[in-house]
Amino acid sequence: MPEIAADTVERSPVQLKSRDLEAFNEDGAVCLRQVIDHDWIEYLQKAVETNLSNPSEYFTRFTRPGDLGGYVMDFWVRSHTPDFDEFLQGSNISQIAADCVGSAQARFVFDSWIAKYPGTLTRTPWHQDWGILGLSFAIWVPLDPTPEGASLEVVRGSHLWHKQFYEEKFQPEFDAAQTDISNPDGSLPEPMPDIDAKRDQYDIMRWTMDPGDCLIFNSLCIHGAYGNPYMQPVRRYISRWAAPDAVLAPSGKLIAERMHKQSGASFPIRQDALMPFEGDDFPLLPKRG
Repeated sequence: MPEIAADTVERSPVQLKSRDLEAFNEDGAVCLRQVIDHDWIEYLQKAVETNLSNPSEYFTRFTRPGDLGGYVMDFWVRSHTPDFDEFLQGSNISQIAADCVGSAQARFVFDSWIAKYPGTLTRTPWHQDWGILGLSFAIWVPLDPTPEGASLEVVRGSHLWHKQFYEEKFQPEFDAAQTDISNPDGSLPEPMPDIDAKRDQYDIMRWTMDPGDCLIFNSLCIHGAYGNPYMQPVRRYISRWAAPDAVLAPSGKLIAERMHKQSGASFPIRQDALMPFEGDDFPLLPKRG
């Protein structure tokens, strides 16, 4: 764990301002500037490299042999590389998450990191993050300067459409959206709109970001990301959070399979059930008392 300088301790706590919460609730996303201490950023950078040298079984390479650059990702890294848990427990990230749900604590669900190396043309396709009923969201922490042309894009207000869309597949094993899974109202998911073909019809938000910033967005927002046409890598650490009373949705296959495996098969995979998040894998943070 990094030694945070005494003069930074007092400014580390972050309380979201009313305008930040308004943007998060209405637009579906908000970027907070310089809220993560740079000692923690350096810590995460080293954690990614440690994880990369010893990846988990969930490590995925999205670029194919012969593609320019490289686009890689690892999931559930908190339980594989303890440094990520140190960040979650010791930094102010959990307080930021708690502020988003208007509670003293938020439910940690899982985490990952993404790296896109110079020259990567592969973009992250437009999608939603299914799997949770109740408020859920991601917090992206950039570990490198991220120009607008390598940033995440979010369709403003799309979390308020109250629709689930059948997303493009990253990898077959990562595709949590199944055509036989219905929306909460019983309707079937719709095909993902062709956002790129009709960009002028959507209000698309994007950000230039620096280490120390973080981007918070609602899981049901339609979002995607550019490749990396720049000369430096673009890495980010992503933690996923939910309200304390959120439950596993029928569409949460990816999460359910992980819960099943982590529990030694004692957790049942029941796609028709609304399972609560419980246990050490899904802690309420920040810890109290």
